[in-house]
Amino acid sequence: MHGARTRKGPFSKFLGILLMILAVSWVPAQGDQSINTGLDGICQSQAHTLDVQTISVGKGKPNTVCITTGPDGVCNTGVNTNSDDVQVIPEGNGRPHEICVRAGADGMLVTQPDGDDSITQDQQSINTGLNGICNTTSQPTDVQVIAVNHGKSNAPAIYTGNDGICKTSKNQFSDDEQVIPVDQGQARQTCVTAGADRNLQSAAAFDDEVEGTPPDIPTLSEWALIVSTILMFVTVSIVAWLRRCA
Repeated sequence: MHGARTRKGPFSKFLGILLMILAVSWVPAQGDQSINTGLDGICQSQAHTLDVQTISVGKGKPNTVCITTGPDGVCNTGVNTNSDDVQVIPEGNGRPHEICVRAGADGMLVTQPDGDDSITQDQQSINTGLNGICNTTSQPTDVQVIAVNHGKSNAPAIYTGNDGICKTSKNQFSDDEQVIPVDQGQARQTCVTAGADRNLQSAAAFDDEVEGTPPDIPTLSEWALIVSTILMFVTVSIVAWLRRCA
């Protein structure tokens, strides 16, 4: 009779369940792996065509801190002019506009700024001005945050350029700190990531390192379950077809 609904039999329902099991079992293995630049901070690994090169081979991560001011907060190192390193704190200066004196427990700032130091808008503190060096001695009721003739300690002073490799050596007679060794980049920065399939195809070269979770490859027992599921699906399909033909 035309238009009559065909009632699903137990075999059809069973086939549907098997198809769901098969679909879940056949999900491609995916991982969360990448390659980093290793201890020297320079990428040595070429990405596979299916992966993504985030740092070019022979380079490090660009714009990373190469040298900082030391405990005195004054940069005493000049950038290597034959490199693309970037000096953000001029030699002989500190990081500008850092708080060097603030109001004490009474909340009233009584200290007057010296040199190019200036009072902040909220009238609660004094900053170091453009040269980044504190020239102001606090009154007894205020708090000296940065010592006189000092700047903000451990402030980034020189960055790597676009090549991500530090080419500047710190002044050996200063307390500046060499964060990245000369001719190296920032260690262990991601330089190759997996592509759209999330399965890393590239191999790490030299001291580069693979990190992250590897793909969840099915075990032998899991493969056996997948194969048995397929065989069961085929068998039940044949039986159902034969019953319909009978």
